[in-house]
Amino acid sequence: MLQMMHQTRSLDETLVSTAVSQALEDAIAKAKIIQAQPINDIALQLATIELNNAVATFKASIVKGTELDITALETTITAAANLLKGDYETTNQPAEEVDAGQKFTTSDSENDLEDAIDVAEDAAKTVDSVEALNAAIGVLTAAMKKFEASMMMGTFVDVSRLVDDIEDARQKPDGILVKDLTADQVSSEFEFVTSNDLNTFLEAIITAESVAAQYSSKAFIEQEIAKLSDPGRCI
Repeated sequence: MLQMMHQTRSLDETLVSTAVSQALEDAIAKAKIIQAQPINDIALQLATIELNNAVATFKASIVKGTELDITALETTITAAANLLKGDYETTNQPAEEVDAGQKFTTSDSENDLEDAIDVAEDAAKTVDSVEALNAAIGVLTAAMKKFEASMMMGTFVDVSRLVDDIEDARQKPDGILVKDLTADQVSSEFEFVTSNDLNTFLEAIITAESVAAQYSSKAFIEQEIAKLSDPGRCI
């Protein structure tokens, strides 16, 4: 694609000055006039020489653009940097030692992406060809995908509170009468529960013990702790 020198240059453009281009056009126009109405052989020869010189000058003045648009690389660098700002933790602990539901990656994975960003930033300053530009974008994009693939989810749930509450809950029925009566049938000096209410409470303890042994989620454990902390909800 031929462009005049005063326009923005890019790597895929060939350029020539306006003056040289105009000189060639003038030489061509003059040669056409003489060709159509030759004055004499000398004039024709001079016009031919002038045209050949104009063509040679034109060819010699053609240059290759040196400006390279690195916008795509800069955009990729920004996207990679934003990944490092994501909602995750960096730890070398295994998933079973990271809180359930917490997204995390290793320090090595994070360092690899940081290194790839550094390399891409250097390339943005020195890259001098479309091929090298595309290669830099490709390398950084691959590093971003590897980083995203390194993300894991923690699975650890601390059941120590639940275990303690189970022990406390087991002590609560001690000393409480079990009577299948209504409140107005029992003296005010006694505390009592019905057998049905007691069974409901004991079932809550069994459920909590099952959760402690094979917990499924932190939210469910919190729910069971709430039940056991207030026996009146079950008794």
